[in-house]
Amino acid sequence: MSSDRAIFEADQLSKKHEDMLEILDERKTRLMASKTLWDKDVNSAIDHILRLKDESLTVDLLPSLSRCVKDEKIALQPFPPTLTMGACLELLPWLQSMLRKPKYEDYIVPVLDFLQAVANRWRRSEERF
Repeated sequence: MSSDRAIFEADQLSKKHEDMLEILDERKTRLMASKTLWDKDVNSAIDHILRLKDESLTVDLLPSLSRCVKDEKIALQPFPPTLTMGACLELLPWLQSMLRKPKYEDYIVPVLDFLQAVANRWRRSEERF
């Protein structure tokens, strides 16, 4: 391998690394903004997700949203995140579009887990009446 080619490949690799760092930094900023909203009100975090239409942010937050829906122990905490059925329903069209044309296969599982958690949570509520 010539030294010119090695330098060229090193420059290309460095450029890709810088691009990835920018992507990850932007993702971190969006996650921090979502966390700030989450701490105030979970439903505000959902509004934020819907405004941005960022699939990676949505997938990052879905496991936490699923835990809020599934885990009734969370409701016993001093300041529980109150996730309404209405907020969950607002997410459905966005989640549906993510399932129709998923960017990555890994995005499918968190979406389906959340949908299952929502269905189970409010099905249980209906069974009580």
